[in-house]
Amino acid sequence: MSNLYSRYFQATLLREKIWFVVGALKSQENLCFDRAIDPENNRFEFFVPEQRVTEFLDCIRLFEEQKMVTHFEELPNRILLQKMMPN
Repeated sequence: MSNLYSRYFQATLLREKIWFVVGALKSQENLCFDRAIDPENNRFEFFVPEQRVTEFLDCIRLFEEQKMVTHFEELPNRILLQKMMPN
């Protein structure tokens, strides 16, 4: 069942470049879904389809080289974790 769920990443973005990073990622059709998970700290989450992970990571590496992404990590998909948690 986990194949149906996207890979999950979080990143902290340089405030002045948030619009650029998000816009560049959105311009790549179906590359990822992004959302500000902690706007006060410029923290974003990204849901990436398995077949687009390499392309997504290439983009993130470029943003890191330009200091637009200051922290980046892959985490367990929080939606899948919530679904697995008993009520």
